[in-house]
Amino acid sequence: MTFGARIRRAGFWGLDRVHRSPVRHEYEDVKARMTAGHPAGPQLQRILDHATRTTEYYRPYSGADIDAFPIIDKTELKQHDRAFRSTAFDGPGLHTKSTSGSTGTPVAIEQDARKRNRAIADTIYFNETVGFHLGDRLLWMQAWQLHPNSRLDLRRKNVIAIDTLRLDDEVRKTVVETLLRDSVRCVLGFPSVLGSLARYLKANGYQPEELGLRVVISSAETLQPEVKRRIEAAFGCPVVNRYANEECGILACSRPGDDRLYLNRASFHFEFLQIGGDEPAAPGDLARVVVTDLYNLAVPLIRYDSGDLAIVDELGSPESVALRSVEGRQTDVVFDTVGGQITSSSVSYLMAVRFVDLTQYQLVQDDATAYRLRVALGPTDHPASAFSDVLHGLLGADAQITLEFLDEIPSESSGKYRPVICRYVPDGPSSTMR
Repeated sequence: MTFGARIRRAGFWGLDRVHRSPVRHEYEDVKARMTAGHPAGPQLQRILDHATRTTEYYRPYSGADIDAFPIIDKTELKQHDRAFRSTAFDGPGLHTKSTSGSTGTPVAIEQDARKRNRAIADTIYFNETVGFHLGDRLLWMQAWQLHPNSRLDLRRKNVIAIDTLRLDDEVRKTVVETLLRDSVRCVLGFPSVLGSLARYLKANGYQPEELGLRVVISSAETLQPEVKRRIEAAFGCPVVNRYANEECGILACSRPGDDRLYLNRASFHFEFLQIGGDEPAAPGDLARVVVTDLYNLAVPLIRYDSGDLAIVDELGSPESVALRSVEGRQTDVVFDTVGGQITSSSVSYLMAVRFVDLTQYQLVQDDATAYRLRVALGPTDHPASAFSDVLHGLLGADAQITLEFLDEIPSESSGKYRPVICRYVPDGPSSTMR
């Protein structure tokens, strides 16, 4: 740790101590629970009691077990905004977190002071598990134009903010120059952005040891294995995967050398439910991620369907502590022509094996048998028939495939890149998954 990092770390904890150590108390609790593997069980009952006592929406469920509470989503939150707010925190002094609306439903969630401190403590703890410590310099790449964070405030926290809403060679050059000059220890960004930067580093002959990085954190998009390998080779350090959202915070994180995502059961209660119903999914199956935030008293989120899909590891079902993978959102799963589900990871693996020099692709399903493959070719051109043959083998011989060849595939308005998009809604649940 550099001298400057030590000063910042001491300053942070010193200021926290002046305010009676609210972050330190939460941090020690998170660390103890995660180390011992003990979920915050009593806090679950406390949040249920608080929600039924102080919110209009949950009042009818007073005394009920969590299984009797309704499953909610962003649409429900927007339609019944005031009903979710606790009367105990109906005033100034709340912190607002807004989602980007990548699912088509942006929403703002207010957080009380303890929830805010809990989220900070979660971040400190999970950063430490991957080798990045409070006070170290972080280079954070995202579409900063869409976020209200003050650049001055970020600098105070030793964060270098790089806006990637428009990612071109000038931005890539700026990132590399910053890494070479500013003693950065960690890079945080979307996998698509990190993968693009990895290609730039390799193409321009930069050596990994020049960068001096300790870890790269990938977040907000599905981290595919081949992209992870490319990033690790170019940056010369471990790449870990973080699963988080704006409205809750850090939900899970992998560790160097271990691709499983360890759930933040110190701060959240998790359920993994079937895609076609509300029954628990079996370990190894693709499941909806349903989260109960144990610490946001201002706007209790109980059985909140995040819109994400994940595969639970074989460590057990209700008491699982890890995910095998996060497969993106429900709109990131396509269906073959007979209704079988195909995850973005399956598509990515096939494309990577068959087209090793492919720069970018995006598979869009518009109807039951209608698909579009958007391709940004790398240095080697592939005939259109090669793409059609591969996709017919994956999706079905009767798949209607339209090919679009582009210089670059644009990101979403949120700055995220989605390799798989499904605009087709099947009539009923599917029984198969690949």
